[in-house]
Amino acid sequence: MADYSTDIGFNCPECGNLVEITVPVSPPNWGEDKAIDRMVQEEIDLACPHCDAFLEVDVINRDNQVEMTFRGYPGVVITCSQGSDRAPDPDDYWNDIPDGPDGIFKDSLADALRLLDQHGHDWQPSTVNRMVFVHAFGALEAYLGDTLLNYINANDDALIRILEQDKDLKGEKLTLVEVLTDEDVVFKRVALHLKAILYHNLAKVQALYRIAARIDIFPDEAIKDRLFTALPLRHDCVHRNGTNKDGASRDEVTRGYVRQFASDITALVNHIEGEIAAQQN
Repeated sequence: MADYSTDIGFNCPECGNLVEITVPVSPPNWGEDKAIDRMVQEEIDLACPHCDAFLEVDVINRDNQVEMTFRGYPGVVITCSQGSDRAPDPDDYWNDIPDGPDGIFKDSLADALRLLDQHGHDWQPSTVNRMVFVHAFGALEAYLGDTLLNYINANDDALIRILEQDKDLKGEKLTLVEVLTDEDVVFKRVALHLKAILYHNLAKVQALYRIAARIDIFPDEAIKDRLFTALPLRHDCVHRNGTNKDGASRDEVTRGYVRQFASDITALVNHIEGEIAAQQN
């Protein structure tokens, strides 16, 4: 088995060139019950393959969610994939977008709901309820990110709209050497940016889909309201082990709540798939 690692991308703070590499990091402490105890912090050193600059990096791994920051270069963003025991070829990373994100989403959600049915609790919150809820949110985030990238990769007009209207991409600059030596450099730069988006930021995701695909991701206002209401609950389940900032348990995470959430996100995915299919007819 390959070492536990993450795929990262950044523009070197010394030479400005785009760097895409796979980096070994420490896995979470899976034997611990609390999220705070599973979190791992460490320091690693990187060398830019273009200019050999020595770069010190602080790493935090929260249940496979890897974050990295440069020491001395706080404004330089490092995008990180989820930590994994599988170390893919970094040359293939930018093409590693599933062909059928909707099918992957539905398979993942179905597996999680089977676990909920077998071990969840009906009338009170439980660890299994929270795990399935967070997993379902993660499946939705993966679908939203992969579907957006697939759409932009297949539609030049969508790529142009993102470049023109996304405030972060507007300021991106490429050298003539980059353009001449890599015909995919524009999409790679867009992919680097979009892979750094937090896809549970539904307002941001809605804006990106409106720009790129010209669609509204929400099937109706009721589902939209319920999903926005679920955001702080997700935060407390991920970062506070199911309690709010005052230490009170988030008792609403019952099996029935998780089933309703699963129904809502499935409706959202089906709606997006229908809107995209309608454009192709």
